[in-house]
Amino acid sequence: MTDQELYNDMMRDFDGPTLCGCGSGEPRFALNDVMGIFCAYVCDQCEKEKRSHYKPCTFGSVDAYRQNALDCGEDIEPEDY
Repeated sequence: MTDQELYNDMMRDFDGPTLCGCGSGEPRFALNDVMGIFCAYVCDQCEKEKRSHYKPCTFGSVDAYRQNALDCGEDIEPEDY
Protein backbone atom coordinates (compact mmCIF):
# COMPACT_ATOMS: atom_id res chain seq x y z
CA MET A 1 0.00 0.00 0.00
CA THR A 2 1.41 3.39 -0.96
CA ASP A 3 1.60 6.29 1.48
CA GLN A 4 -1.24 8.01 -0.40
CA GLU A 5 -3.45 4.93 -0.21
CA LEU A 6 -2.74 4.61 3.51
CA TYR A 7 -3.55 8.30 4.03
CA ASN A 8 -6.78 7.97 2.04
CA ASP A 9 -7.69 4.87 4.06
CA MET A 10 -7.13 6.72 7.35
CA MET A 11 -9.09 9.77 6.22
CA ARG A 12 -12.14 7.64 5.38
CA ASP A 13 -12.50 7.05 9.13
CA PHE A 14 -13.92 10.55 9.40
CA ASP A 15 -16.60 10.02 6.75
CA GLY A 16 -18.81 7.49 8.56
CA PRO A 17 -18.79 3.75 7.87
CA THR A 18 -15.54 2.84 6.22
CA LEU A 19 -15.36 0.49 3.29
CA CYS A 20 -12.28 -1.55 2.48
CA GLY A 21 -9.75 0.11 0.21
CA CYS A 22 -9.58 -2.98 -2.04
CA GLY A 23 -12.67 -1.83 -3.90
CA SER A 24 -14.94 -4.69 -2.82
CA GLY A 25 -17.50 -2.36 -1.28
CA GLU A 26 -17.40 -4.38 1.96
CA PRO A 27 -16.77 -2.87 5.40
CA ARG A 28 -13.16 -3.07 6.51
CA PHE A 29 -11.70 -4.33 9.76
CA ALA A 30 -8.24 -4.25 11.29
CA LEU A 31 -5.94 -7.19 10.67
CA ASN A 32 -3.66 -7.57 13.69
CA ASP A 33 -0.75 -9.93 14.18
CA VAL A 34 -0.61 -12.53 16.95
CA MET A 35 0.78 -9.89 19.34
CA GLY A 36 -2.08 -7.48 18.60
CA ILE A 37 -0.04 -5.14 16.39
CA PHE A 38 -1.95 -3.56 13.51
CA CYS A 39 -0.94 -4.85 10.06
CA ALA A 40 -3.58 -3.62 7.60
CA TYR A 41 -7.21 -2.85 7.01
CA VAL A 42 -8.93 -5.75 5.24
CA CYS A 43 -12.32 -7.20 4.38
CA ASP A 44 -13.44 -10.78 3.85
CA GLN A 45 -12.61 -10.45 0.15
CA CYS A 46 -8.97 -9.33 0.51
CA GLU A 47 -7.88 -10.70 3.89
CA LYS A 48 -6.17 -13.79 2.46
CA GLU A 49 -4.23 -11.72 -0.09
CA LYS A 50 -3.09 -9.20 2.54
CA ARG A 51 -2.01 -11.97 4.92
CA SER A 52 0.11 -13.47 2.13
CA HIS A 53 2.47 -10.47 2.40
CA TYR A 54 3.54 -11.56 5.90
CA LYS A 55 5.38 -14.57 7.24
CA PRO A 56 3.01 -17.32 8.45
CA CYS A 57 4.30 -16.95 12.02
CA THR A 58 2.93 -13.40 12.07
CA PHE A 59 -0.57 -14.81 12.58
CA GLY A 60 0.33 -18.18 14.12
CA SER A 61 1.50 -18.99 17.61
CA VAL A 62 3.10 -16.47 19.94
CA ASP A 63 6.09 -18.80 20.40
CA ALA A 64 6.76 -18.95 16.65
CA TYR A 65 6.42 -15.16 16.44
CA ARG A 66 8.92 -14.65 19.27
CA GLN A 67 11.33 -17.16 17.70
CA ASN A 68 11.16 -15.29 14.39
CA ALA A 69 11.91 -12.04 16.22
CA LEU A 70 14.92 -13.67 17.92
CA ASP A 71 16.12 -14.97 14.56
CA CYS A 72 15.98 -11.35 13.31
CA GLY A 73 17.96 -10.07 16.30
CA GLU A 74 15.04 -8.74 18.35
CA ASP A 75 13.92 -9.92 21.77
CA ILE A 76 10.22 -9.64 22.59
CA GLU A 77 9.62 -10.05 26.29
CA PRO A 78 6.27 -11.38 27.46
CA GLU A 79 3.97 -8.79 29.00
CA ASP A 80 2.97 -9.24 32.62
CA TYR A 81 -0.65 -8.45 33.36
